Amino acid sequence: MNKSSIINLFHDPGYIYISNIEPEIDEPITIRLRTLLKNVTKAFVEISENGKDWFSFEMKKDSVDKTGRFEFFVCTIPGQKEMFKYSFLCMNDN
Repeated sequence: MNKSSIINLFHDPGYIYISNIEPEIDEPITIRLRTLLKNVTKAFVEISENGKDWFSFEMKKDSVDKTGRFEFFVCTIPGQKEMFKYSFLCMNDN
């Protein structure tokens, strides 16, 4: 099986990619990830309060940018009681 490389991922901890960079306790936030068009078939955002136990949330394809070169994935993370770290897991099944 041929595995495709995943390239051109972008996320920034700013207002375009996070709905609220300083959420209140239990306030959900929306996270966005930009990918090269058709380069990612599935994306997940994973969160952890302690860096050991991770919880995954599947992201959904949201839109394509004006140039038609990039697409965005989006996910709403339920409100949390504590600060958390997050990372992305991306797959390409092509």
